[in-house]
Amino acid sequence: MTDPTLGTPAAAAGPADPLGLGSIRPALDSQAATEQAARKAAQQFESHFIAQMLHDMRRSSQALSDPDGNRHSQGQEMLDLADTMVADQLATQGAFGIADLLLRQVLPQAPGTPTAPPPAQPA
Repeated sequence: MTDPTLGTPAAAAGPADPLGLGSIRPALDSQAATEQAARKAAQQFESHFIAQMLHDMRRSSQALSDPDGNRHSQGQEMLDLADTMVADQLATQGAFGIADLLLRQVLPQAPGTPTAPPPAQPA
């Protein structure tokens, strides 16, 4: 089915689907594809979280080192890019474990797999 105004498939980005995510929905029909998409999204979230943390830490340390507020913006874009690249690598390695925690909450558990460790028994 095509959109008569655009001549493109109806799943393409439009008012009802501004990000064009409709085109990936057929691929999510299988359980494996759903899990793969969830893993990718969780890893991207972890990467963004780490990058934001690194950016905030750098901004804080710059504010402490220069109390007059004279920010040295020279090279700031490169530092932000470096922070993003480090965050991507850390997220790929699962260094913080945020993606794993998200996936435990989002993906259905296999039968017989405990969702949480059993509570400790008092002595």
